[in-house]
Amino acid sequence: MMAAVAIVAALACNDTVAPTPATPAGAYPLRGINGNPPPQIVFAGAQGTTSIVGGLVTLRTNGTFRDSTDLETVTATGVERSIDVGNGTWRLSNDTVFFRVQQSEYFMLRNGVELIQDFEGIELIYRR
Repeated sequence: MMAAVAIVAALACNDTVAPTPATPAGAYPLRGINGNPPPQIVFAGAQGTTSIVGGLVTLRTNGTFRDSTDLETVTATGVERSIDVGNGTWRLSNDTVFFRVQQSEYFMLRNGVELIQDFEGIELIYRR
């Protein structure tokens, strides 16, 4: 009986969203911004607001990636949509995926089928 209770307790404390696939390669749509679904305002100032509308991280099996973020800026003069795209190479080290674009590098934590990024204090969650 105690063994069964210990197993149930151990499983209940597991923070992994789903079993971790053998390879992180695949498409990860943006599912959360600071715990809320997109779109979300990430900057507000006297000149207007900027929202993250969506995003997609694609890790290819050949070690390359594409990271795109769909942005919307609202000002007194109108609404502007833009897509910020990064392409480069990726590598996995333990539970961290490192992304290299030209001479710069950033990372996301891998948790099961999620990639989690702290982008200047904004938590972005991508989920397969």
